[in-house]
Amino acid sequence: MDEVNHRGAARLVDAAARAGARRFVHLSSVGVYGAPKHAGMVDEQRPHRPTNAYERSKDAGERAVRERCAANAMACIVLQPSNVIGWSPQGRPLLGLMRIVAKRWFRYFGQTEAWVNYVGVDDVAGALIAAARADRDDATYVVNTPVPLRQTIEWIADELAVPPPSASWPYSVGAGLAAAGALGRSMLRRELPFSPERLQELTNTTRYDGSAISRELGFDYSHGIEATLRALVRAYRREGWL
Repeated sequence: MDEVNHRGAARLVDAAARAGARRFVHLSSVGVYGAPKHAGMVDEQRPHRPTNAYERSKDAGERAVRERCAANAMACIVLQPSNVIGWSPQGRPLLGLMRIVAKRWFRYFGQTEAWVNYVGVDDVAGALIAAARADRDDATYVVNTPVPLRQTIEWIADELAVPPPSASWPYSVGAGLAAAGALGRSMLRRELPFSPERLQELTNTTRYDGSAISRELGFDYSHGIEATLRALVRAYRREGWL
């Protein structure tokens, strides 16, 4: 990851400079902030505190890109998308979650409203174009369309033509299931339907604020996360995966 996200990014800046480019748009990640599960609203002013190898490689990449752009007298725009989703026959993002909703097995955990941080790949492409055209020498923008988990599940259920789930189990039940999933994973050496990571996703309250790019560059998330999610459901149904 360091070779690609850090050193590779720096080499790209130098190659762009040799080709005569005057502006470099770098695609980073909100992972550079290392925000924990209940960090509230996170924006571009938050200090970077990466916590794992991926986040550290992306953070190092940002720093290297800015340094190389300054050395080459190039404008530098850094974009930090959240979880990018869209049609992919290989990755199949959110297919597991959609299957659980389709089978009416989905449950909420705890009483706190959870949020999800997804952005459609079409909107990330649009943000890249907006940044390339921007009259800015140096800027950083989060690219994200956060929505409550409940709204996300209701969109998926509506597209699947099933009743939206409403059942909620205590957080302690989810914690027990997650612990069992982690134990099973260590013993069986494969991923199980429920895990600590899945519980964190279903109870997360951290939100990444993607509004600055709209205010400053006039960028519009024209595709939108609802349309992205509904299109994914339809694509998976066409393929017979749902």
